[in-house]
Amino acid sequence: MFAAAGLTPHDRVFFAFSYGPFLGFWTAFESASRRGCLCIPGGGLSSLARVQLLLDNGVTAVCCTPTYALRMAEVAREHGLDLAKSQVRHILVGGEPGGSIKATRDALEGTWTTGSVWWGVKEGAIDLVSISDVVPTDIRAKVDTIRAGLKEGTYNIWKGPIVGQDGKEVLAAGQKADDAFLGGVKFYVKGVEGKVPN
Repeated sequence: MFAAAGLTPHDRVFFAFSYGPFLGFWTAFESASRRGCLCIPGGGLSSLARVQLLLDNGVTAVCCTPTYALRMAEVAREHGLDLAKSQVRHILVGGEPGGSIKATRDALEGTWTTGSVWWGVKEGAIDLVSISDVVPTDIRAKVDTIRAGLKEGTYNIWKGPIVGQDGKEVLAAGQKADDAFLGGVKFYVKGVEGKVPN
């Protein structure tokens, strides 16, 4: 992990965790130590004390959970400390999901903005794993073509004309649905039986 991140024996690695029974950070600490890095434990310090310690000691890498990295950034802002001016060039996260989620990475890098996110096949959030062998070949080929278009971003399923269950056009021919439209979908399309739940 440290090799992949590009850490060398010249790095100062700060471990912002409480040294409880979770072995992940213990093994990370031992690995960094064996790599020759200066390992700085965060132990039972407060979040503010941890932020101050990493600033005062020229820390170049931080190991913690994704949520705790965000918490330290929040505490730094609350106390007028600018982490962008620190020497930290690596944030290695583990112990909980989130480090591989784009919004979490953006937040850690300071580029995250609020708003709606519509992830699909193109972003790798969902995918069609397989199609039954009983599906006819021509239909399988059509599904493969649409899936490839979704992955490339060239196929848009939310393109008009879209007609609601009541027969009224809700999206004009050739028009593509924007985020506001998608966030406000409270209808079934023509041909679908049933009632949208309240």
